Amino acid sequence: MTNTAAAPHETLGEIYLYLKRPDEAIQELKRAIAIAPNMRKAHYPLGQAYAAKGMRGEAQGELEKAKAP
Repeated sequence: MTNTAAAPHETLGEIYLYLKRPDEAIQELKRAIAIAPNMRKAHYPLGQAYAAKGMRGEAQGELEKAKAP
């Protein structure tokens, strides 16, 4: 699938993150990445959501994926 199909999930994930609902953010952002694995822009907010839950290892991994070339 394309980033177009993943975009609504990525956007919703960012909204949940803004609303301080990291569990829902993680769920939506993981859906976006499942649809479009190369969608790097979904990895950064996923890392933020993991960090908000204190999941440091997962957060670091996602943040690294977000900045990967």
